[in-house]
Amino acid sequence: MTALFEGVGIALTSLRAHKMRAALTILGVAIGVTVVMVIGALISGFNKGISDMLASLGPKTFWVGRYWGGQNDQDPEDPNPWRSRWRKPIGSRSYRRSPSSW
Repeated sequence: MTALFEGVGIALTSLRAHKMRAALTILGVAIGVTVVMVIGALISGFNKGISDMLASLGPKTFWVGRYWGGQNDQDPEDPNPWRSRWRKPIGSRSYRRSPSSW
């Protein structure tokens, strides 16, 4: 217990000796905590605003999905529809990449 009191005494002596450093440290911690709180409040406010805006647009449920549209004959179930863009035409005699190089 004596070591604890001795440590506290040394810390208080150091704070008294370096008042400016202690004040700047406390100021830095206060500014850091304030900035974190403000950023959290901004994010929460943006989320609430977007939620309210979406709620005012219409139904409470909507579906967002990925699809491959356009006027081409690609398989919509193909996991990589861009693969066909890499292939050479069937009648070509030029080099064709093997599937292992994809």
